[in-house]
Amino acid sequence: MIRKIIEVLARLGFWPYIFTFTVLAIVLSELLIIVQSYWLTGGFFDKNLLIVGFITPGIDGFIVFFISAFIIRYFVKLQNDLNEAQALAHIGSWRLNGVSNALVWSDEVYRIFEVETRTKITLDLFTACIHPDDRQNVLDAFYSSLKNRMPYNISHRILMKDGRIKHIEEQCSTEFDADGKAIVSIGTVHDITEKVKIQEELHQKEELIIAQSRQAAMGEMIAMIAHQWRQPLAVMTMTVNNIKINIALGETITNEELEKMSDDISYQTQYLSKTIDDFSNFFHPNQERTNTTLSKVLDDTMNIITKSLQNNNIKVNIDNKFNKEIETYPNELLQVLLNLINNAKNVLQESEQKDAKIDITIKESDTEVTICVCDNGGGIPQEILSRLGEPYVSSRVQSGTGLGIYMSKIIVEKHLGGTLTWENRDGGACFVITLIQIDSSKEDSKLLEQ
Repeated sequence: MIRKIIEVLARLGFWPYIFTFTVLAIVLSELLIIVQSYWLTGGFFDKNLLIVGFITPGIDGFIVFFISAFIIRYFVKLQNDLNEAQALAHIGSWRLNGVSNALVWSDEVYRIFEVETRTKITLDLFTACIHPDDRQNVLDAFYSSLKNRMPYNISHRILMKDGRIKHIEEQCSTEFDADGKAIVSIGTVHDITEKVKIQEELHQKEELIIAQSRQAAMGEMIAMIAHQWRQPLAVMTMTVNNIKINIALGETITNEELEKMSDDISYQTQYLSKTIDDFSNFFHPNQERTNTTLSKVLDDTMNIITKSLQNNNIKVNIDNKFNKEIETYPNELLQVLLNLINNAKNVLQESEQKDAKIDITIKESDTEVTICVCDNGGGIPQEILSRLGEPYVSSRVQSGTGLGIYMSKIIVEKHLGGTLTWENRDGGACFVITLIQIDSSKEDSKLLEQ
């Protein structure tokens, strides 16, 4: 009992009360000795009318005093250590009496909320500190935990008097009696303002890098469009010139020849229109997962980049042993494949490989499907192999923005829920996309069963 009182008084910082309690402990011990003497001798006084309890057992008072002092110092040290630890971790603690609604904060909670220490804390004061937009969510979380008898964890904002906003994370657990009534709730408050600030700064940097990557991708897309359109435009130009030459020479053009020429022009314009659609889809990410095959995604990718590869005498070998439908974001996956294939093309150009080739292999296991894009361009320099995937770190020796692999990694990990890894293999670099295989037919059957 004495230990509990000292602990509570020390935690609350009521040093005068601790001193008073020590004195009372000494006095009570003396009274106990007097009562003991009365029980043994039948009186409070000896023959000289001196109080028996203060004559013989005085040493007990000193023992009680020193023990009390030691206990107080011990608990004060524990409390100081706890306060220092909470200050270092920016984590405070609180305790709410479920019967009286008395709320007690540790010193660190006062500091986090920027409330003057020793201020009487009430639920209303605490609620007033919560950001208005978060207030109802916090109250709902607390009362829901009482109703379900479960701990809760919630992150929310608190509003300072000067208008500043802090971010905190709260955890709480409640003890209940046999009737299910809340006895006491104990919780922690973690100041995560700096953490949130760092996350926001990282998000802003990531957004900037994404914007730069898109600009770089647009430049590469324009080059690919030029490759895609050059041949159809040449065919159309040649057809028109043939008509002009026939007219200039006074030669007769039959209806069959005109029909064939118009069909050729129509075919080429349709091809150009499809190319526009392909590139337009590239810049419009999917909002929802859809069912598709990797063969279709790969075909759409090759439709965009094939001409560019042919113009650079790069051979592409495709080994696809996976024809099932998967649930994914097709355009995002297309963007990653396009980045990897285009990156391999650029490496092969720089290395001036005579038998330049890109091998694309698609395999499946019980739960995963892997897409490997490998080249024979000499591999990734060893000094940047471990750093590849960081912003502005390029696998290309002579040039490169260092954003393609970084963006591909973000898309695969954050959007597609897979992994992107790389290694040097067989005289070149190999990039491996690993995706979790979701069998859409099984998912549909589960929905029908429900």
